[in-house]
Amino acid sequence: MSRIQRVVVLILLLLVQVLLLAFPLTRPPVPYERLVVIMTALFLLSFTALLFEHFFAKPNDVIAAGVSVLTLLIPARGSLADWGTWYWAFLYYEVALVVLATAALLLLTPDDPGRLNNRISNVLKTVTTRLGSGKIQYFCLFFLSLVFFIEPRSIPFIAFLAYGIAVLWIEPHRMSLWLPAVVKLKTREAGEILAVEGGNSFIVRLHAGSDTPKPRLGDLLEFRYEAGGSSKPRRGVVVERMFLDQAQWVRAVCHETIDAAAETLPDLDPSRPGAVYRRVESDGSKFYGTLVGFVADRCDVGTLRFLQTGGTPIQEGDLVEVATSEGAVAFQVVNGVVDTESLDARNEADFVVGEAVQLGRWDATRGVFVRHGWVPSARSPVTKLTEIEAPAKLTDEIDLGCIPGTRIPVLLNKRDAVSHHTAILGVTGVGKSMFARQLVRQLSEEDDLRIIVVDFTREWKNKLAGTVLPLMIDEATAANLRKAIKQLDLEMAEFKTKQDQHKIQQLKTSLRDGFRTALDDFLKGGDRVRVFELPDLSNTEGVLEYTQRFLQTLFYIARESGLGGRRVCIVLEEAHTVIPEWNFVGIADKSSQSLVNNISQIALQGRKYDVGFIVIAQRTASVSKTVLTQCNTVIAFQCFDGTSLEFLSHYLPGPVVRSLPNLGFRRAVAVGKAIRGSVPLIFEVPDLSAPEPAPTAPIASLAASS
Repeated sequence: MSRIQRVVVLILLLLVQVLLLAFPLTRPPVPYERLVVIMTALFLLSFTALLFEHFFAKPNDVIAAGVSVLTLLIPARGSLADWGTWYWAFLYYEVALVVLATAALLLLTPDDPGRLNNRISNVLKTVTTRLGSGKIQYFCLFFLSLVFFIEPRSIPFIAFLAYGIAVLWIEPHRMSLWLPAVVKLKTREAGEILAVEGGNSFIVRLHAGSDTPKPRLGDLLEFRYEAGGSSKPRRGVVVERMFLDQAQWVRAVCHETIDAAAETLPDLDPSRPGAVYRRVESDGSKFYGTLVGFVADRCDVGTLRFLQTGGTPIQEGDLVEVATSEGAVAFQVVNGVVDTESLDARNEADFVVGEAVQLGRWDATRGVFVRHGWVPSARSPVTKLTEIEAPAKLTDEIDLGCIPGTRIPVLLNKRDAVSHHTAILGVTGVGKSMFARQLVRQLSEEDDLRIIVVDFTREWKNKLAGTVLPLMIDEATAANLRKAIKQLDLEMAEFKTKQDQHKIQQLKTSLRDGFRTALDDFLKGGDRVRVFELPDLSNTEGVLEYTQRFLQTLFYIARESGLGGRRVCIVLEEAHTVIPEWNFVGIADKSSQSLVNNISQIALQGRKYDVGFIVIAQRTASVSKTVLTQCNTVIAFQCFDGTSLEFLSHYLPGPVVRSLPNLGFRRAVAVGKAIRGSVPLIFEVPDLSAPEPAPTAPIASLAASS
C-alpha cells in the first residue's frame, strides 16, 4: 500500500468506528470505562491488522503488542473483575508471550545458525509469532471485553463482532482496492513499484482483485519513477512473473530500444509516482528489440552473467553487449544454466542465467576488441550484438570463419601462425582435419612458403584441392633410406670395439645426402606442398629415427646455408606419432625417449631459422608438451579429456574451457598471437564438406610437378 492509501484506510477505519458508536442500534449500552476497553482493543486490532502486519509478525511486534495489552490489563483490573479466571489466563498468556519473544531476541546471535542458542531462538520465534501476533492478541482482548461487557444476543454485540472478524481476516492490500472511486486514478493501476535494481529493472507488486488488469509476459507497462530530479514517464516490458506472499509480482525491464519504439505512444495522465499501469493497447513484445536480459550478480571483469529475458534467441557463441560510460562492451556467450533465486523462505523462482566472457570494446579503426577494465553496472540491459563494422582483411591474413550469428570474421596472420607455431586440437569427427586442410590450402598461396605435411594416414596426398600431392621422398628412395637407418641402428648397437666406423660414417653420409637431395629439390622447385609419409602407423623406434633424420637434415640446411629466402612450415598430422609424450612411446624400455627429445628440440629452435610447425592432435596427453607449449596460437575444437582441458586452461578463460566439451560440429575457439586482437573467440568453420573447389594456381603447380 502507498502512503496515500494508508491514510485513506486509517480515515475509513476511524469513520466506521465513529459510526458504530454514533448509531443508536449499534452503540453498546455499557459504562464509559468498559467502552474505552472495547474501543481501544478494536482500534489496536484494526490499526495493527490493516497497517502494520502485512506479511508476517516478528518477535519485536509480539513484544510491542504484549506490552501494550499488559499496560491496559493491569491498571484496569477493577473494571475487568467480571472476567474472573479468564482475566488471569489472558494475563499469563500475555506475560508468557513477552518473556518468550524477549528470550528469542536475546538468544539470537549473528554467527553459525546451527548453534544451539540460535536453534532455540528460532523455535521460540516460530511459537510466539504464530500464537502471539498483534492481530491475535488484540482480537483476544477485544473478544473477551465484548463477551463480558455486551449482551451476546444484542445488535451491538453482533455488529462489533462482525467488524472485528472482518478486520482480522481482510488483507490490507485487498482493502486498498475497495477504496471509493474518488481515490482511484482515471487509468486503473496494475500495481506499484516496490524495488529498483540498477535503475533499469523494476520489481512491481500487482494489485489483487478480479477487475484489475493483470500484466502478462511481454506486456508494456508505464510508470513514473523520480530519479535525478526527472519524473518523465518510463516504459518497461514484463520479463518475469512471480508469486510471493499470496500476491503476484512482475519484473519490468526498461531499455532505450523500448523507449524509442514506444516514443509515439501518448502519456497516461494523471500518473502518480510509483504507480504502474498496463498499456492494454500495445503489445510489449515488439519493443524488446535486441534485448536478451540484464546483468546478474557475481560478475567479474572478465565474465558476464545475465538473466535471460524477452524473446530474442541466444545460444553459445553469440555476441552480446552491455553499455558502459566508455562505450558498449562486447561479450561472447559460452554457457547457460538454469538457476534458482530464493524469494523468501517458502518461495523460489527459476531463471535462465547466461554466462559470457569479455571480448572488449570494438575498435573499428584497428578492427580489434580492446579490453575493458571494469564490470558493467548491476541490472544493466544486455542486448544481442549482430552487426559490427567488419575489419578489412590484410594481405597477410586469412579468414578462418565467422563468429556465430554474425558476419564478423576471425582473422589469422599467416606469418605469425607459422613462425610462432600453431596447434589444432580436438576429438575425431568435429571438422578438425577438414579445417587443417583448408588452412594448408590457404597458406600454400604464400610464394615464399613451402609446406611439408608429415602424415602416416596416407590421406593428405589425395585430399588437398582435389589433386594428388607429390611425396617428399619417392617410395624407392624412402625404402633405401629406411634400410640404411636399420643398418645404422644394428651397427650402433654393437660394442664400441666391434663397430665399423667406416661403415657408420658411410651410412650417415648416405642418409644425409638422401634427405638433403629431396629437400634441395623441394626448396628450389615449384611445388608449394609435399607429403612426407611415415612408413608405419605406430611410433616405433624406426619411425622416430626416420623422422628425426629428416628433420635434422632440414634443420641443418636452415641453420648452415639458409633456405634460399624461403620459409618452411611442417604440418604434423596425428602429432602423437611424431612427437609423443615420453610415456606414450611405443617401446617398453623407453629407449626412444632421446629421439623424441631431439625432435622436440628441433621444433623449439626451428623458428629461429624460418622453420615453423602446425601441430594437429586429438589428445594433448599423448603429445610432447615441450612442443605444444611453444605453440603461440591454438585452434581448439571439441575435446573431453581432462589433460586437454587442463592444458588449454593456460590459454583460455575458465568459462571458455568449460564450454569446449559442448562445442558443436565445425565450431572451435581461436586464441593466440596469430589471431587478430589476441582475444579468445568462438567461431564457426565454413562448411567444407562440399566437393573440393577447383585447384587454385599455387596448387595447380603441384599437379603439374607430380
